[in-house]
Amino acid sequence: MVRLTTKGTPLLYPNKRRLGNWSAKGKRWKLSEESKRRHSKASKLRWKNGVYNNVDNPTSKGKRWKLSKESKQRHRNATLNSWKNGTYRTVPMGRGKTGVRKDIGHFVRSTWEANFARVLRYHGIEYQYEPRRFNIGYMTYTPDFYIPKFDLWIEVKGYDTNKARNKRKRFRKKYGVRLVVVKAKTYGKLYHRYSRLIPQWEG
Repeated sequence: MVRLTTKGTPLLYPNKRRLGNWSAKGKRWKLSEESKRRHSKASKLRWKNGVYNNVDNPTSKGKRWKLSKESKQRHRNATLNSWKNGTYRTVPMGRGKTGVRKDIGHFVRSTWEANFARVLRYHGIEYQYEPRRFNIGYMTYTPDFYIPKFDLWIEVKGYDTNKARNKRKRFRKKYGVRLVVVKAKTYGKLYHRYSRLIPQWEG
């Protein structure tokens, strides 16, 4: 079945969306040099006259909108709620900064792991960091933390992948242990609760 566009012309590839200057076959149209010069000239003229309407939140006259007090309060409340829910998008990522932390007394592979260790120490929970490497078939797996009191393994994962999920699945299946994964949402809640309580908190 041939679908028709709004102009009545047949659309031979209905699954290919027309976005920007994409053709119906999913290929970009090639602009001529004359068209490129015409677009460039029009764009420069818009910037010169202050009517370019595609930057942040300027008005048609090139000036920024002024937010009302009610709008500012709504933005502030939304930000606070996202912090409470652990979904605030600017929680610092835990990549890099490997090394020994003096306050916890051992090596860690990321700031997230260091901060999680600080949370455990804050509550007086005894833990071991990467105490054992497990053979799970064609690969090995080393969980980040082990808490002997609860016989619990914990993995701190800022960025998850299919390979990492497969490792955890094999680990649980072969050894029948309890493994908890601390991802971004859970870490966000810890960040909101403990970042001001623990002086050595990173990020």
